[in-house]
Amino acid sequence: VSFDARSVLPPFSPRGRNQDGLWSVCLSALHPAAIAAYPSISVHHAPADPRKPERDALVRWNPRLNDLLILLVNSLRVGFRSGDDQYRVIGSGLVRLAGGPRGEFRAYLAELVAHAFAGRIAALEAQYDAFAGQPAEWGEDCIAAIEYAKMQLEKPDFRLPADGPRDEDELARVIRSFGEMILMWPVAFEAAKSVAGELLAGVQVT
Repeated sequence: VSFDARSVLPPFSPRGRNQDGLWSVCLSALHPAAIAAYPSISVHHAPADPRKPERDALVRWNPRLNDLLILLVNSLRVGFRSGDDQYRVIGSGLVRLAGGPRGEFRAYLAELVAHAFAGRIAALEAQYDAFAGQPAEWGEDCIAAIEYAKMQLEKPDFRLPADGPRDEDELARVIRSFGEMILMWPVAFEAAKSVAGELLAGVQVT
């Protein structure tokens, strides 16, 4: 992947899986007019060890921290208007939500995660019907995934990320920190850009 980073781009999440997925959502939300181009040259990604997803990982899906941040960013971008400062809208929205009353934070997050689970159930049911549950082994996995999602929704803590933090106050602090990072990111970029010439002048590439 290559980027034109002469102007500000979103920050990466500092922890958890699916960092690239969150970054892609942030890029789309914070730079709605951005254009993606596909160069004719690519670098083949060849892991040292073959990767094969385990059945449990596919059937037993639970939102992780960066998945929750994706849901939050997408929910906050809905009200964008022409001329809005997207970094301010998304950043301050996350800070306000995470720093507000815990009951409101809990209810907002629960609604988003419940909607994500419901969407997964609906998609799996549609695929199962479209292919009449065949092949049989795949159909059994679909049914198992649907039942697992329904079971998760019955748990009181279903809104908390599978990879932590599982403590609600700690989760709020992480979300607030990510919002603060987005808020200050354009300022940090401009500050770095102002000293980049001086720093790079002393760098020798060999």
